[in-house]
Amino acid sequence: MSNIKTAQYCRNGHMTNYAPLEHPENNRNFCSECGEPTLLNCPNCQVSIEDLGYMLPKAPKYCRNCGQPFPWTEMALAAAHEFIQSQEQLSEEDRATLDSSIEILAKDTPLTTVRANKVKTILNKAGTGVASMFRDIVVDIMSETAKKIIFPNN
Repeated sequence: MSNIKTAQYCRNGHMTNYAPLEHPENNRNFCSECGEPTLLNCPNCQVSIEDLGYMLPKAPKYCRNCGQPFPWTEMALAAAHEFIQSQEQLSEEDRATLDSSIEILAKDTPLTTVRANKVKTILNKAGTGVASMFRDIVVDIMSETAKKIIFPNN
């Protein structure tokens, strides 16, 4: 038997059952927080979704088997892209840099630090309102490295 703990999440990333295999009676068809359908398995490869609750109080961003983003990660990435494109006060170059950085900020790679510093510079120019809204959209999918660089006081 695997040591990996599994969990059930809705399409927005809310945990609906912390132990769906051990306690299937607690499985839900829909989320009580947002009404979205729930998932027990990755929509791409059907492997059970890992519970990171013992390490982090949030849903995993990517599937441990196929590496694809979960629906909640995809939605956050799409929302961030849409938000960036709506910020007309930013230069086209800054919007392009932010836009191309979103997926990089979600992963912890050597490039994350470089892009996080660029994003921090752009958000500082944009002002606290834009930075706050950007943070609210992406904070749940950002790597810890990116969060520490861009939002050091949060």
